[in-house]
Amino acid sequence: MPAYLITDADCGFCQRSAAWLLRHFPGDWENLPNTEKNLALVKVSREDSQKSVIWIRTDGNKSERFSGAAAVSKVISQRGGLFAAASIVRIPPLSWLAEAAYTLIARNRHRLPGASPSCEN
Repeated sequence: MPAYLITDADCGFCQRSAAWLLRHFPGDWENLPNTEKNLALVKVSREDSQKSVIWIRTDGNKSERFSGAAAVSKVISQRGGLFAAASIVRIPPLSWLAEAAYTLIARNRHRLPGASPSCEN
């Protein structure tokens, strides 16, 4: 089963960002907008999916899940090579800085290129 990056289906910035990541960091993952059908597929609550992006992979009884900056790091590090170093931002204290940057971007996504009216929520 591929991994999924669960993104806000109504947010233009989120969808454009996920498309950019797919182009530049292809791998065994797909963008999965947070529609009810998609959330049921991966067993993620609507509430969780609206807090931040979520990277999830479920393989039998084994499951991995990251959110926010760690989810983006997981997508980037899957490409391998030098990009595998992106996994370092999942380790404190770098994880704290990465999450602060992610939160700043998420709070201001309505001001960024590709934003849609729903990005203000």
